[in-house]
Amino acid sequence: MSVEWTQEMIENEYLCQIEENSQLEYKGKDALGKSTGKKSEIAKDISAMANSAGGIVMYGIKEKNNLPENIEPININEFSREWLDQVIDSNIQPSIEGFKIHPVYIDSGENDVLYVVEIPQSMIAHQNLRDYRYYGRLNTTTYMMEDYQIRDVMNRAKKPKAIVKFYEIPINNNDGRKTIRLGIKIVNDGILVIKNFKLKIKIPILKFLSGKGALHYNDHHVNNIKSVKKEECWVISYSSDSVLLPEDEKDISEDLDIRIEINAHIHIRYVENKVSIYNKIFADDMIPFESEVLFQEIIDF
Repeated sequence: MSVEWTQEMIENEYLCQIEENSQLEYKGKDALGKSTGKKSEIAKDISAMANSAGGIVMYGIKEKNNLPENIEPININEFSREWLDQVIDSNIQPSIEGFKIHPVYIDSGENDVLYVVEIPQSMIAHQNLRDYRYYGRLNTTTYMMEDYQIRDVMNRAKKPKAIVKFYEIPINNNDGRKTIRLGIKIVNDGILVIKNFKLKIKIPILKFLSGKGALHYNDHHVNNIKSVKKEECWVISYSSDSVLLPEDEKDISEDLDIRIEINAHIHIRYVENKVSIYNKIFADDMIPFESEVLFQEIIDF
């Protein structure tokens, strides 16, 4: 990730009720400690992210019912970045490559920080050296992995890995009403060449108070794009035989041309109803990956 982590950004984007999920976990300051038990829990949480889809663990944010409550500053003199790095590296086998620890200074005191740990999805399975177990993460739960799940992780290096990224492309913003094109990129995030991929998405249909639709999409009637309009959503499939080398990406935003028009009323409904885009990506012989992305994580209003 290329994110500049600041207190303001975390307060504005995360403390505004973004729930924990399979790739995001909040931990209060008490999660850090120098006892064997605390170190084991740190190793368990970090290795579970790496063994699953990767993600972010934030130390120094208290949560309740999977929602962030407030920042609990950590004293950087007591628990330094180097200490946390050493705990992670020495309690997980093999070591996780590419994880990053970001100390974010908090204005409550000159030594007050919270830590954002970014963990990439790994191509090998990582073991907690404190209890010799393998852990994974599903939704908001960290669980002990079964043998077949460990084998699936070990096979990742033998299969392609495609991921979907959503973003907004501003078109216009007039009279309190904003129109964007939904940006969609398919990224080869693995180490193998992808020869074919298919994306399936479901986008809810919301309406303004006037009854006018907030989602604008026209069926393209082309071979590689299939769409069905249902009562509550559009179901759209996009297929491609474009070759994607590792780290390559294909932007399909213009091909699909999905436009969303929002005002304050629609935005509030997005947030309150936790409206999301369902997506499922297929690439060659990889195991299809499905997820849901909240609109509020894509569209800034």
